[in-house]
Amino acid sequence: MRKLLVIMCVVVILLFFCLWQNNSIVISQYEYTSNKVSPAMNGLRIVHLSDLHNKDFKGRLVSSIKKQQPDLIVITGDLIDGHRTDLDVALKLVQEVVQFAPVYFVTGNHEEKSNMYPELYSRLKACGVNILANQATVVEIQDSGLNIIGLPDPIHYRHLKPSDVKEQQEIMKRTIQANMAEDMLNILLVHRPEFFALYAECNIDLAFTGHAHGGQIRLPLVGGLLAPGQGFFPKYTNGLHTLNNSSMVISRGLGNSVFPQRLFNRPEVVVVTLKNE
Repeated sequence: MRKLLVIMCVVVILLFFCLWQNNSIVISQYEYTSNKVSPAMNGLRIVHLSDLHNKDFKGRLVSSIKKQQPDLIVITGDLIDGHRTDLDVALKLVQEVVQFAPVYFVTGNHEEKSNMYPELYSRLKACGVNILANQATVVEIQDSGLNIIGLPDPIHYRHLKPSDVKEQQEIMKRTIQANMAEDMLNILLVHRPEFFALYAECNIDLAFTGHAHGGQIRLPLVGGLLAPGQGFFPKYTNGLHTLNNSSMVISRGLGNSVFPQRLFNRPEVVVVTLKNE
């Protein structure tokens, strides 16, 4: 009986730990400093969300975002999950946060492969969301502005030969370069972090990405264990990275997809504050 009680206590503790890991939201704060950040943009706060996979946080996520007092909100794909799509959950979040700040969205692989994306697209537009697909938009801030470029997710990569993938990356590069602004801070919204070298080659100032789910399970001194598009022990799973003159912020995401459990990798809301150099 004593052993059984011990086993039951351990099981209950593990259960609560797993629930906490999947549902307790963490706020990650970063600063991006550049001479391209004008005095008018100094202190501007960008909230970054990714990989919700239509998870319902019962109002806690909206409350967390509101507390950050965002000036802009960017969403880098996978609002929905292709395996169990629930448009209403994803749209409920967007309908609430769009009241706090302008929202900019690019697709992830789950939107691109979902036959429900056309409906999601029309409903996001109805909410006032700015959907960027191989295009840019300028956010005017007093006498300066931000140039935000958005790329849809290239889900078809998995079906291409190596030579075709290289060609598609060239198309991505040309699209980014065609939408760059000379005298503004160039921000890129894109789902996949594994192409950071390509973004840096284009001289993007700051990229926002997701997709990696933080490596799903994170271990001390090791980091994430597995990420789509990168395999085991992936290089890009979270945090702020720099390469040449470019920086990239990776969201660990909010929900789960095929693998249902996060470990040492709680759902994340990213906040980036722009600073004038």
